[in-house]
Amino acid sequence: MTEFSGAEADTVQYPKVHQAAEIGWVPLSPQEAREKRGGEDGMFFRAELETKLAQFNPWMSADAIRQVREVLR
Repeated sequence: MTEFSGAEADTVQYPKVHQAAEIGWVPLSPQEAREKRGGEDGMFFRAELETKLAQFNPWMSADAIRQVREVLR
């Protein structure tokens, strides 16, 4: 995990990451997160977004799901 400096990282970010890891979430490196988002400007983990869109909207085609992902970026 990248080391951040400053009060917010020490009092908010690190404790929250630690708590999330305790309940089973897997911390990612900044590089891994950037790759999952499809680059620096991406907001969502692309594969995970597509998976959940398909799960919650079984009527959507794969093409429609990709289109939604592209709009949300």
